This record gives sequence, C-alpha cells and structure tokens, in this order.
Amino acid sequence: MRVHFDNLLKLARARRRLKFAFATGSIPPEVQNLWNRMANPSLEVLLFDRGDYGRGEQQVQDGWLQLRMLENAIPYSDTLGIAVC
Repeated sequence: MRVHFDNLLKLARARRRLKFAFATGSIPPEVQNLWNRMANPSLEVLLFDRGDYGRGEQQVQDGWLQLRMLENAIPYSDTLGIAVC
C-alpha cells in the first residue's frame, strides 16, 4: 500500500487550521524515503532505532506519541479542539 503523506495530512486537517503536527517511527533503511518525503518545517518527526523485535519496539514510538499529544493538549485543556491520530 502506498500513502501520499501530503494527501493524508490534508484529509486529517479537513480545512481546519493546523496548530501542530508530529509523527514517530523507526529508522530501517528500507523506509528512509518515507521519512525524507515527510520532511516539513511544520511537522515534528522523531525516529527511533528499530532494534530487536523481542523488545516491543512499537512501545517506544507509541509512548513518545502519547507524551507529545498530552504535552500539546495541556495548554488547551479549557478550550474545545480536535486531535487527529
């Protein structure tokens, strides 16, 4: 399956103003082109070494993503908003 990142972001925005965006993933060489295409000044990307499959590698990316969502939501806790995951 191929995902065109700009179209995915456009779909998630749904004509709303983008406050911030972030993504996380692993750095296997075979998908480096994906991360290169996502390079964008309005998008924060943090990559982690893929490491050993036995360590539960997705937990690191998922934990970082949850932390960033919480950090960005706290200042707006009394304001209605939309988070797209």
